[in-house]
Amino acid sequence: MGRRLLVVTTDCGIADEGTYRPGGLQLFSRLVVRALVESKRIDALGVLSLCDSQRAMEEIFGALLAPTKSAGLTLGMYGCGGSRARLGLNYLRRRPAYDQALFLHINVARLGILTPFSPLALWLVGIEVRRRLGIHERFAVRKADPLLSISTFSTREMQRFNPDLPDARTVHLSIEPDEGWLRQAVNGGANGEARAAAPAYEAAARSPAVLVVARLSAAERYKGHDQLIEAWPRVVASRPDARLWIVGEGDDVPRLRQRVGALPAVVAGQIDFLGRLDHAALLDRYARARVFAMPSTGEGFGLVFVEAMKAGLPCIASFDSSAEIVKHLETGLVVPQEPEALAQACIQLLGDDAMANRFSAAGLARYQTEFTYPAFRDRFLRSVGLD
Repeated sequence: MGRRLLVVTTDCGIADEGTYRPGGLQLFSRLVVRALVESKRIDALGVLSLCDSQRAMEEIFGALLAPTKSAGLTLGMYGCGGSRARLGLNYLRRRPAYDQALFLHINVARLGILTPFSPLALWLVGIEVRRRLGIHERFAVRKADPLLSISTFSTREMQRFNPDLPDARTVHLSIEPDEGWLRQAVNGGANGEARAAAPAYEAAARSPAVLVVARLSAAERYKGHDQLIEAWPRVVASRPDARLWIVGEGDDVPRLRQRVGALPAVVAGQIDFLGRLDHAALLDRYARARVFAMPSTGEGFGLVFVEAMKAGLPCIASFDSSAEIVKHLETGLVVPQEPEALAQACIQLLGDDAMANRFSAAGLARYQTEFTYPAFRDRFLRSVGLD
């Protein structure tokens, strides 16, 4: 007899019109659900989402999952439209039908206290656990079997504030499984339009551009935009045609633009704020850039590095979970989040074709073996005994 599992998440990112909302938590939820749907060791799977509507979960997400659903699986999709009260009531109503609840975020794991004698599992995700956890959250962490984490870094950060809580088992993520799935065949959404294959990476043929893709938020200054901007005068002094492409939007854009405006004109003119790009435009930047850099010190996982390696870009990272993805002197450079170190790393990868090509090939190979969806699915299902 197979298992019956209830997944409880904050957001699967499925909009009522059939498109998907971007975001790491949303992608993470979709990855987990799809992997479970494909498991032959589950008889019944329920997916309970705080933010998605019932229609989005049942009609849109359910239809997208149907072609990959294992034979005989009973799939229940429940959306709460952003209502925490509805989430709690749905949880109490649905929970008895399942053997175990799997919580995909600490904020929804608080519900575990409502069924204190029922088995639960929990996944630690990102900055949400970098604080002293509340009593209900600590209960969930202690009770979780298994307790999973998207990176060893995230586990260590949780334990930095909660040294008495247990270790978690690291299960690294992947990016979306395939663009065909993202095309939203139900309603013909435009998120994943068919495209030609990206050109093979050849450093000498690329624009002398360093690409960074991240939210520009005052609450997330740990991502390293300030340090990259501060490094750019030295980069331009060594490589006058070097450009810094900044993709993303957020409430910190005016301050960062002001900081760039204070640089000498010859430097400021080499820094481009590109805003938020749609899927096709972002893929185009990956296909044209020579280097990817995001010297963050606080990423829970760093999916953008996986995206960059899939595109064949050598990477520059700093010392957080990104160092679990980028291998120093193999697929990129892992350096301190300091302007001097970042400038040197950018100059190296913009000037050394052989190094850039070597890192590109190794990064693409690492993506193909470690960070594809099938690789994620297999390690996740193995970690929860459902392989």
